[in-house]
Amino acid sequence: MNHFTPLIFLVGIFCLTNGLTRITLHKRDEGKHLSGDHFTGYYTFRSDYEKFLILKRITGVGVKMSNYLNSQYYGVIGLGTPPQEFEVVFDTGSSNLWVPSNKCSPENRACMRHDRYVSELSLTYIPDGEIINIEYGRGSMSGHLSIDTLTIGNITVENQTFAEAINEPGSSFINAKFDGVFGLAFPTISVDNVIPPFYNMIKQNLIPQPVFSFYFKRNSKQKDGGEVIFGGWDEDKFDVNDMHPIPLSDKSYWQFKLDSISVDLDGVNDLLNGSIDAIADTGTSNIVGPADIITAINLQVGAKMYEGVGIVNCDEIEDLLPITFSINGRAYTLEGRDYVNKFKGRYTTVCITGFTGVIDFEPPWILGDSFLGKFYTIFNVTQPSVTFAKLKS
Repeated sequence: MNHFTPLIFLVGIFCLTNGLTRITLHKRDEGKHLSGDHFTGYYTFRSDYEKFLILKRITGVGVKMSNYLNSQYYGVIGLGTPPQEFEVVFDTGSSNLWVPSNKCSPENRACMRHDRYVSELSLTYIPDGEIINIEYGRGSMSGHLSIDTLTIGNITVENQTFAEAINEPGSSFINAKFDGVFGLAFPTISVDNVIPPFYNMIKQNLIPQPVFSFYFKRNSKQKDGGEVIFGGWDEDKFDVNDMHPIPLSDKSYWQFKLDSISVDLDGVNDLLNGSIDAIADTGTSNIVGPADIITAINLQVGAKMYEGVGIVNCDEIEDLLPITFSINGRAYTLEGRDYVNKFKGRYTTVCITGFTGVIDFEPPWILGDSFLGKFYTIFNVTQPSVTFAKLKS
């Protein structure tokens, strides 16, 4: 699953405006640190991407996992009657909903450190029992499917199938600040063909239109991390004249064609040498691509490379060169402040670019929060497309 990541999370305060359900996003900066001579966030993400490739080979579609150490966006949902609350990552890079189960073993450290679902406490619980296994390479999640009422904001979804995680071996989930994952990708990559929650919202006529949208706040000094809206978008946050839907090239992830990447404003010096598939992934912190191109980007913006990581002078962020992504005939430009993250160590602060290079990379490129934070992003199911709209100042 490449997902689990960001270290900015979403937490569930919600409000209802014009029939739209808003979930407030919150964030924490915990986990942003250096460990010895290694950049922990980078190495964690690299191993998680390797897990994604293993999954891709096993399932044929791929479910991915994201970097924990950049900022985790999470939000509160409820399962059962009365609702049992869980903090979950809202992830457009996967399709399944899962939370830890109270039936997990006491030796399961990841499970013990998070909230757990107790089926016996719910009046609307329906047993399913089908076994579900997801292999991550350096970790895994296994358990069984259950059915219960899902609440998110003011929405109540009846008979939602989800996974109760019984086993979470390894260290992948132990330090995660979220309990589980709320997949928002297409049903085609849902493990065991479980209907994703958003599609049940559509089926049960719970939202005005089959659209959801994300707004991320990237200011690390603020606890408010933005919001996700189910059923529409907030026109107060972006320029409505800048809505240019990008058609999807595949309905599995939110995938489209990335035409070029250049380290300039004009999109002249293309580093891709031809279009390639890319996905918009709210569950991944960085922009992920092949190691050679990522290295080229880092060097061209003025970063120094350290074991695959781009490091810049924290005092020179505003002077870094812009990076332009050409998508569907339009230019989307990131400034230094958009693609650089500050990592606090014990004795110093290091500024690292939000690009992760992978050796033996397999497409698609992943445009995570380092890219999405610059725009208001709209995901449309009926007219399969994503929209990256310019935020208002």
